[in-house]
Amino acid sequence: MSRWHRHLGIYGVCYDHNKLLVIHKIKGPYKDMFDLPGGSINEYETLRQALKREFLEETGQNILINHQIGTFDFLVDYRYKQTDLTHHIAIFVDVSIEHWTTPEIEAQLKGQAVTTNDSSGVEWIGLEEMTELNSSPLVRKAAAYILNGNVPL
Repeated sequence: MSRWHRHLGIYGVCYDHNKLLVIHKIKGPYKDMFDLPGGSINEYETLRQALKREFLEETGQNILINHQIGTFDFLVDYRYKQTDLTHHIAIFVDVSIEHWTTPEIEAQLKGQAVTTNDSSGVEWIGLEEMTELNSSPLVRKAAAYILNGNVPL
């Protein structure tokens, strides 16, 4: 019997036409992959507060929350402490950028800004660029939402 680490996070799906705003992960189960901006919910923080904080930390942008897309889970072959697998539970929320700040976003789109302890930059990627090797399962699930308007469980 395997031991699971359970991780709950909230993630913003921000897209324009057939492009998705992603971060470059530098650690964790999706290291060296495109991932969605978002993450853990801190103690005494609402879902809305957590998403806004995480998105700002990882992209440098404030967001408008449009609507919740759904909650999905992924079993990831990632060992955390004394566990064998990570059970990643992800709340997806459709978001849009509140107000683009042109100099910041130009630098971000080149992947040169908004380096955090979790990511090394942000960029727009086309849905056709996403593969199993370069994109987290969250990004691939978000692509299904963008293409189909809904996500199968």
